[in-house]
Amino acid sequence: MSKNKKNNSFKLDKKQIAIGFFAIIVLALIFFLSKNIDFSNKEGKSSKEINENSYNSSKIMRVDLDELKTINLDLKTCDVRIQESSTNPYVEYTNLYKDDYSYEVKSKYKDGNLKLSSDIKGKELYMKNKIQIVRIFLPKNKKIDSVKLKLGAGDVKVTNLVSDDVGFNLESGNVSFENSKISGTVENNAGSILVKKSELKNSNLNTKTGNIIVTDTKLQADEKMQSQNGDIIIKTKDPIKSFNINARLDVGNFVLGNVSYRNILDGYTSGKNKKKSLDLRTNVGDILFNQSDENAIKEEEFINVSSPDSNENSDSNEDNINTIDENN
Repeated sequence: MSKNKKNNSFKLDKKQIAIGFFAIIVLALIFFLSKNIDFSNKEGKSSKEINENSYNSSKIMRVDLDELKTINLDLKTCDVRIQESSTNPYVEYTNLYKDDYSYEVKSKYKDGNLKLSSDIKGKELYMKNKIQIVRIFLPKNKKIDSVKLKLGAGDVKVTNLVSDDVGFNLESGNVSFENSKISGTVENNAGSILVKKSELKNSNLNTKTGNIIVTDTKLQADEKMQSQNGDIIIKTKDPIKSFNINARLDVGNFVLGNVSYRNILDGYTSGKNKKKSLDLRTNVGDILFNQSDENAIKEEEFINVSSPDSNENSDSNEDNINTIDENN
């Protein structure tokens, strides 16, 4: 019995040694791979491959402008900044290079009309640690006739812009306006739209996936805000009673002032013959208009769905808005 036990013990030790040796090999392999693979890269590219396929040098270009009437941008991937200049207007942008490959901006300027577009030579490389930036410096205290932007991917920040013809179209990225007075359309496929300390007049803000947040902003006329998946949050000094309000959401909270409404799948309408209107729509998200305190909803209103031939729903909405106006 003792001899059998000794043999069994010897066999078990050899098995353990083999397993341990195999584990060491696996751990060494994992360590080696972890040093050469960038796990943040979804395509599983190695660090060496990324470095070899990335722009590695850049050059800042500047074009001085004697005046600026219109802006037309058609760009692929970059960040855009539009801001007021302390001197004369000018445009500044970054070009990226690697060997025979380049990611440049092509500029055209004539009679106050500025056009910028992406100019890619060779295949498009990675932008590792070198995001292209386009900066436009506006003339001080002057309205721009038209500002058009088409952008593939990147963030857009606009300050001190005055224009009655704004047309932005983004595939991916956030866009923000501050201290600006604008009219027009801003469409964003994936990203938020932020407006702060500004004025909107006959504007249309639309995003598929992202929030629309408007704070400390004057709403001058008819405004439309729509998101398929995101919140619409508005805080303005304009009282609720100054608007014709049309709202619709499928999933989320709807709050006017201090009143939270329920069951507005068929829409909410209030106000009659007002000079300004608000059209607010989201499929999934909250609609919050002039909510005074997120933690203190004074009352809830449940809107009953009426038959198509009945006006009870609209009458109820009008009564509700009158109640809210007393608190705003």
